[in-house]
Amino acid sequence: MDKIKISEFVRSLVTSKGFDANFSDEEALITAGLLDSMDVLTIVVFLEESFGLDFDVTDFDPDKFDTIDGIFSMVSD
Repeated sequence: MDKIKISEFVRSLVTSKGFDANFSDEEALITAGLLDSMDVLTIVVFLEESFGLDFDVTDFDPDKFDTIDGIFSMVSD
């Protein structure tokens, strides 16, 4: 269920920028230019509010924000 929630949130960010949300959970989003650094901050706030993650104590690995699978791995760890 958490992965679906994350996927829907990320896909809404991508579509709000005018891109097609038809991509896999493994597809690179930042590298492909679908998301930028401001979007990553938006995702951080979403993860903190939705899943109680605290990035002050959680290792912040920017590479994990490039895919939906990577983002989900932070929640599932």
